[in-house]
Amino acid sequence: MRRDTYLDDRETSTIKFYGHQRRAGVLVEQCRILGVSEGDRILDIGAADGRLLTCLAGEFRLETAIALDIDFDYLKWTKAIVPLCVQADGLCLPFPDRSIDLITCTSLLKHITDTAEFLDECRRVLMPGGGLIISDVVPAVVRTGVRLGYFLRGSIHSLLSLSELASQIHDSGFTIVNKDRFMISPFPFPGCFLLENCVRKLGLKWIMLNHVVTAVRKL
Repeated sequence: MRRDTYLDDRETSTIKFYGHQRRAGVLVEQCRILGVSEGDRILDIGAADGRLLTCLAGEFRLETAIALDIDFDYLKWTKAIVPLCVQADGLCLPFPDRSIDLITCTSLLKHITDTAEFLDECRRVLMPGGGLIISDVVPAVVRTGVRLGYFLRGSIHSLLSLSELASQIHDSGFTIVNKDRFMISPFPFPGCFLLENCVRKLGLKWIMLNHVVTAVRKL
C-alpha cells in the first residue's frame, strides 16, 4: 500500500477502521488459541502505525511488545503509542536466537522478497514452542489492488494461497495450529458477521478476503 495513502486517512476511512477492527479481532482469537500470557515477549513485524500491536498488548497486558518496521516514517507514528520500536528488515531481525515468545505479521508477507528466508529468521528468534501468526489479504485481492493502484506494483513479491502459506510455514520448522479465512467484505454492513458465519457453515470460506495461519516453532 502507498505509505501516504495509509497514513493520511487512517483516522477517517471507514474501510480502514473496519479492516483494523477485524484483523485485531482475529489476532486476539489466534493469541487465545496459543495461550498468550502477560509475560510473553511479542514482536510485530511490519507494525506500521502500531495499532494492532497496541490492541494485543492491551488485551493480554503484555509486558514486552516490540514494533518492527523497515520504514522510519511509519515508526514516527508508532513511537507515540508503542515504547519499543525497532527499524529493521524482516529478513535480518536484530534479536538473539530464541529470545521472542510470539511473532505477529499482518498484511506484510506479500511485500517480502524471500518468504523462506523470512520464516527462517522468525524461527531463529522464536523460543521453542513460540507462536507465529501470519495474516494477509488473499492473492486475488492483491492482484485487484495492484490493478487499481492501491498497491505499488513493484512492492508485491509473494502471493501465496492459504494452503501454500501453511505448507511453507510447516516446511520451515513449525507445527500448524490453525489456518482460516475471514472478512467477507472490506467494509461493514448490517448483518456482515451473520453472513460470514453462514458462509463458513456452507463451506464457502474461499470467498473471504483475508487468510491467517497460526503455528508454533518445533522444539
